[in-house]
Amino acid sequence: MTLSLILGMAALGTVGIFVVISAQREAIRVRFEHRESISPGQFTAMIADDRITEDSVRQALKKLSSIFGVDQAKIRPDDRFDQEFATSAVMKIDSPMSSFHLDVVYEAKRHGIDFRNMRIDTVRDYVSFIQSLKS
Repeated sequence: MTLSLILGMAALGTVGIFVVISAQREAIRVRFEHRESISPGQFTAMIADDRITEDSVRQALKKLSSIFGVDQAKIRPDDRFDQEFATSAVMKIDSPMSSFHLDVVYEAKRHGIDFRNMRIDTVRDYVSFIQSLKS
C-alpha cells in the first residue's frame, strides 16, 4: 500500500466516525425538541438542593449541550443517560456517550476524585459532580 492510499483510507474512516456521531446526536436532539424550554434558574429550583449553584447548573448544561447536541433549555434534572441520552451505537466508542464518559473521567482525575466507584446516572448526578469539582 502506498502512503497516499493509507492516508486516504484513514481520512474516510475519520469522516465515517463523524457522520455516525452526527447522526446519533441528531437522534438524541429529536427526543428533546418537543419539550418546553426552562431557564437555568428553573432547573436549579427543580433540583431543590441548596449545595447546587446556578453556576454549576449552567456549566453542566453547557457541557451536555455541547456533547449531545441538545438545547440546554430542554434538559431536565431527572433525564437519564441510559434513556434520554442513549444511542444505538454499535461501537460505543463512536458515540456521544463515550465523549461524555471520557470528559467525566478526565475531570475527576484532574481534581483528584476517585471515579472508579462513582455513578452518574442522571443529569442531577452530573450537576452534583460538577458542583463537587468546585469544593
